[in-house]
Amino acid sequence: MKSNQYFGLLFMSAMVFIGCKKDKDIIAPPAPTTPPVQVSAIDKLKDTVLLYSRDIYLWHEQIPTEFNPRTYADPDKIMQAIRQFSKETGFNAPVDKWSFAYKKNDWDNVSSGVSQDFGLNVFFNGDGDLRVK
Repeated sequence: MKSNQYFGLLFMSAMVFIGCKKDKDIIAPPAPTTPPVQVSAIDKLKDTVLLYSRDIYLWHEQIPTEFNPRTYADPDKIMQAIRQFSKETGFNAPVDKWSFAYKKNDWDNVSSGVSQDFGLNVFFNGDGDLRVK
């Protein structure tokens, strides 16, 4: 019986020492945080033009990884710059001459005839019924 008492006393003593031990890894200073970088709306728009181009542009694989859209004035200038990468075997110059980009508001003005254009009006008369006026 005494051996059980000694074992119990030894076990309780070990638990006290283990329970009182401080874990230095848990008490750590908070990691320094950097303030979030503010990106302007126009830079977000320029980045979006590049992201869409990398996804849906026919020659998306030829756009260099280091291409920086923020160095251009507007979405259409970005597309003009991206068109230069539309290389095809057998052609000396880039083959894409037609890709362009407009902001929605600008496109709405062009398609409704509000802005200076060639007098065309493009609209849907119904589902699957595209009209040019």
